[in-house]
Amino acid sequence: MRPIFCTLLVVLALARPAHAGDAEYGLHIQLAAEMKNLAARNAWSGVDTNYLRLYALEAKGERLTAEEHKLGAEAARALGNIAECQLRLERAFKVGADPAVAGMIVEIKSAYGTATLTVEGKHRPQLLADVPPFAPDQRAAILYANSSLDASRRFDGLLPAGTYLVAGGTLTIGADSKQVAALTATGVRIAGVAAAPVVQVPKEKVDHPVGLIASTAAAAAASGLCYGLAMSSKGDFADTTTTYADLQGIATRTNLLGGLAVGGAAATVGLGVALAVAW
Repeated sequence: MRPIFCTLLVVLALARPAHAGDAEYGLHIQLAAEMKNLAARNAWSGVDTNYLRLYALEAKGERLTAEEHKLGAEAARALGNIAECQLRLERAFKVGADPAVAGMIVEIKSAYGTATLTVEGKHRPQLLADVPPFAPDQRAAILYANSSLDASRRFDGLLPAGTYLVAGGTLTIGADSKQVAALTATGVRIAGVAAAPVVQVPKEKVDHPVGLIASTAAAAAASGLCYGLAMSSKGDFADTTTTYADLQGIATRTNLLGGLAVGGAAATVGLGVALAVAW
């Protein structure tokens, strides 16, 4: 009879869920019931507090159910603490291996990225989404990050993937990736990335009025000189008494003076262009 009685005790012990003791078990039941009541009223802050107290019992031997972990994850999501939401879902999956829970974890990883942000300087710039999200949990996540930065000047958690505006800079969070950055009064400094060098843009060469005026004046002078020479030659040809030798002299004189005028005009125009370029 004694061996049979001992076997019965062992079977009964195994059939009962693992508990540290009657006190811990009673508290477990109480907190779990309160969590459900608070969740029914959307009092997620209270649900979150009770979950933390409930999870602390695991250190004393209590074991939470998958449903309790899922309820705690729902509270964390509503409060914007998406990193804690994912952690609680992973705990629930370890207990129950529910495909629906696995799908929730994949959904978070595809929509959120890990961010470690610190504040440098006195003033804490706001973290604003370039395109505000529509999903309530994503909006709550951004509010949670800003609250954390206000309270401790640091945030280490999950943010919706996308571009964020910080003072005069931008911060990009990739899905299922990690970004480490410091927020300053003037923008964002990405950890491990040197500031972009300042590029000196060459000054565009613009024709200066002085050069243009000089070249225009030279051209006008050359035109005037040529016109004067032409008129002088015309007067010479008008004289019917002019001999052939005179005609040769006039032509030679005209060609010489014309060449000098054109050469001088060309030199003056070149000087004007040089001045315009060098100014």
